[in-house]
Amino acid sequence: MLINKLPNVVATVILLVGILLFSMDVSAAEHAAGNDTVAIPETDKPLPGSGLSDSNMAGNLAQTTLGLLVVLLVIGAAAWAFKRFGNVHVGAQGRMKIIGGISLGTRERAVLLQVGDQQLVIGVSPGRVQTLYVLDKPVLVEDKPENSTSFSSRLQSAILNRKGDINRGEK
Repeated sequence: MLINKLPNVVATVILLVGILLFSMDVSAAEHAAGNDTVAIPETDKPLPGSGLSDSNMAGNLAQTTLGLLVVLLVIGAAAWAFKRFGNVHVGAQGRMKIIGGISLGTRERAVLLQVGDQQLVIGVSPGRVQTLYVLDKPVLVEDKPENSTSFSSRLQSAILNRKGDINRGEK
């Protein structure tokens, strides 16, 4: 699938755009070198390294700016694509889920993990993950959380309560 190969596609596009811009710069330099048929007197030549040796400085500046804008556009498109298609999960992500967990210390946790129909209690510490127990009979888990009110409804009620408090204070 194209979605699984999206990072490779984006890297290839960035590489091709870079090659295209580099070849345009080289061909422009060769073209400019070929058009120097008029001899410039030694006294009118600018100093080497002063940055003033190119007679078509505005054209080079425009080409450099255009190249920078194209690269920024490609980076922005890649960021959008990763944000849009970045939630693609490969592997057993749908068959494995964390049901619950409890903190046992500052850096240790016990986690109830469901893999297919089997449930495991695992211990997680900074340097180790270990199976503590395999449950014979799975724990029944409700799909809805204990608090059935959603965040948006709680936020809406808090806003309404605050507006009520402000209106009572003004009277």
